[in-house]
Amino acid sequence: PLAVKASYEHSIRLPLARELLGNGTTIYANMALRPESSNNVNLGLFGTWKNDSHTLSYEVNGFLRYSADYIQTQISEKEGTMQYVNVPSVHIKGLEGELRYDWQQRLQAVANISWQDARDRQRLKSDGKPSVTFNNHVPNRPWLFASAEEHYTWPHLLQRGDRLRLGADYQWVHWFYLSWELYGRADTKSRIPTKHLVGAQATYSWHGDRYSLSLECQNLLDQTVYDNYKLQKPGRALFAKFRLFLQ
Repeated sequence: PLAVKASYEHSIRLPLARELLGNGTTIYANMALRPESSNNVNLGLFGTWKNDSHTLSYEVNGFLRYSADYIQTQISEKEGTMQYVNVPSVHIKGLEGELRYDWQQRLQAVANISWQDARDRQRLKSDGKPSVTFNNHVPNRPWLFASAEEHYTWPHLLQRGDRLRLGADYQWVHWFYLSWELYGRADTKSRIPTKHLVGAQATYSWHGDRYSLSLECQNLLDQTVYDNYKLQKPGRALFAKFRLFLQ
């Protein structure tokens, strides 16, 4: 019912090809991009309670990240282009929590929430002048978000060995700035709006899961949503899939 875990890690991340070389159109190359390194500390609690019909699991994690040469995008709003650059020092602290529930392997529900406070910790620029972005949130990065999903399964609905599974999910992301928060006036700065996304799924399988038919709707309410760089994403989308398992 109660367990504790802790860890320390030193990690190095090499730049990806797209980060280093660009894509020839919207992302400029930066051949001076340096690898990102970090020292990380993690502490977590987790556990499970069970009885004949119910299972409840939880997990809570806290972490600290001390990153050097943090690889971050730099946006040019007028030109519509971007470039990956190094931020000399970024500190990230965060908390994550997750709760899972299961009833007789029919009803499953899960909910989680994350808070990640990533800030620029470089007080002085390379020329010795104070950095205006010191202690700013790192842009293009959500800092508070949550999700939840629920599924219910009906076994042997129409025939023995079949199964109908209905589900729904919800995603929420707090708004955040497109560029550094101290650049420009607060009422004129671009920001990525708060995101609310609802989805639904239905899957019917039979013959011991050999055949299955799935229907899925993403962005059920047809909300206007954007990615981390304020590019509008598609609206409501419907998908259908048939699967035949060959053994």
